Amino acid sequence: MAVGTENLEKMSFEERLAKLERIVETLEEGKLGLAKSLELFEEAVALARSCRSELEDAELRITHLTDKAEGMDRPAVGEADDEAE
Repeated sequence: MAVGTENLEKMSFEERLAKLERIVETLEEGKLGLAKSLELFEEAVALARSCRSELEDAELRITHLTDKAEGMDRPAVGEADDEAE
């Protein structure tokens, strides 16, 4: 049931979020043993990090697009700010 890094990349955001929600529900039931609970928790952490990263990327894109639309064109993520030098 564990999701490897390569499998996370193949899953859409919505698929990862749904899987995370299912794992949380399973863990909240409290019917699993310690080993299986830890395995699922590790998987949940990986899914949560992946989802958070994608959300942060989307937020940066939205900020960049709205700033550009308002005439406040900022350098894209990773570009050097020439004025700071």
